[in-house]
Amino acid sequence: MSATMELKFSHPLRVDNKRPFHFIVIGAGGTGGYLIPNLARLVTSVNAKASSPNRITLIDGDEVEEKNITRQNFIFSDIGKNKAEVLAKRYSTAFGLEITAFPKFLEEEIELGNIMHRHYGFPVVIGCVDNNRTRQMIYNEFLNRRYWFFWLDAGNEQYSGQVVLGYNHPYEIRRPREGMGQLPSDYFLPSVVDLYPDIFEDTEAVFNSELSCAARAVSAPQSINANLTAANIMMNFVATMLTCGDNDGIRTHQVRFNTKNSVITTELNYYDEIIEKTRKSRTGTSVA
Repeated sequence: MSATMELKFSHPLRVDNKRPFHFIVIGAGGTGGYLIPNLARLVTSVNAKASSPNRITLIDGDEVEEKNITRQNFIFSDIGKNKAEVLAKRYSTAFGLEITAFPKFLEEEIELGNIMHRHYGFPVVIGCVDNNRTRQMIYNEFLNRRYWFFWLDAGNEQYSGQVVLGYNHPYEIRRPREGMGQLPSDYFLPSVVDLYPDIFEDTEAVFNSELSCAARAVSAPQSINANLTAANIMMNFVATMLTCGDNDGIRTHQVRFNTKNSVITTELNYYDEIIEKTRKSRTGTSVA
């Protein structure tokens, strides 16, 4: 079966882009730093034709260090400044776009909920963190369903990684009727924690603010190519959200990549696979 035919038989997730989005980027370092300028550029372009503007909020409690200059999207004059504030100022100035910065680590669900509804718009939480405790916190909010939101998460090691789109809509995916077209519909998409339960089971995970200076200085090696690849894949998901039509939607929920051998694997939204992952996720519980 060709790639075009496989895509045709995937089930599109409906996206209402007539309503504005609120993009909440958590982490402005390796992957986030490369995502943010292109996200700002695309949002500026879409806002020029929109009746209600899409919004961007950046969250990071970390400061730029000299070691960040060679791999992350910063320059020497940024050293000692907060990462979220640096990038918010740079790209709001470049594109004439209002970008909000929260110069702190996000550690409580109530904080995330407050930020989601600080601006009118459907929340899209974009996780660009290398911290499982932060993922657990987002997952708690994902499970609680106080608010419906998309959760786009990128995780990578030195050369490989994955990008996962979750959506905590209460309805399960429905089997398409035979002979009927694949019209977009609303349904639950499992999150990165549902697909990778070791994140949920990581009982030793702590927030960045709880790490010692020595522990923060030691981080898993990541190549700049892995960060750029993850950021570009995230942009593909965001671009689909912002530009898809009424008769189309998001047809993928995970993309895995390996930059060392140039392999990219896409997981499409097939009914049997999504329903199995959905029902497994229903057994998930909050992380204390």
